[in-house]
Amino acid sequence: MSTLKVDTILKRTGTGTISIGQSGDTVDITSGSTLDLTGTTVSGLTGAGKILQVQTSTYATATTTTSSTLAATGLTGSITPSAATSKVYISLTFRYGASRPNNGNKDDGYGIRITSGAGTVLDYDNSGTAMYFLRDNAVSQDTRNIITITGIDSPSTTSAITYTIKHAAYQGAGVTGTFCRDNATATLTLMEIGA
Repeated sequence: MSTLKVDTILKRTGTGTISIGQSGDTVDITSGSTLDLTGTTVSGLTGAGKILQVQTSTYATATTTTSSTLAATGLTGSITPSAATSKVYISLTFRYGASRPNNGNKDDGYGIRITSGAGTVLDYDNSGTAMYFLRDNAVSQDTRNIITITGIDSPSTTSAITYTIKHAAYQGAGVTGTFCRDNATATLTLMEIGA
């Protein structure tokens, strides 16, 4: 086996395609090496749909709201896509609580919205997809649930993106919504998916 040591490989004259190996060969990038494609255009790879990176953020402080105006819960997460064509898969798992005193026969709600600098990414607030809990027979209620919300964002950028989790309480008077009820840990997972 021969070893060729060089610093730079250029086409003999002008510019164009430089071929490495031939049909049937395997070009191996040895363990511990880094293939740096920064600033290059890569074509023909079969990485479409593959997970390119995963970023995870957690938050474990109970945060309450009694307002129908969306407010930050305290949980954020950031990711920097490696290509403008990548998608970002978003998964949010959290425990919420929603409570209110005796207030008659009403449907009350607790809503979640995930935003980025570009605006709303996932909307589970009072736009028709709110997570409602039923108030009936004029009985006070205290609801607690653990749920997961998922979705896909197409940010079309290679700049850092920060996703912010917001919440609000809706409808019946006296509703209190709590993110991370009982200080249960909420997890926001961001995955870059190759286009």
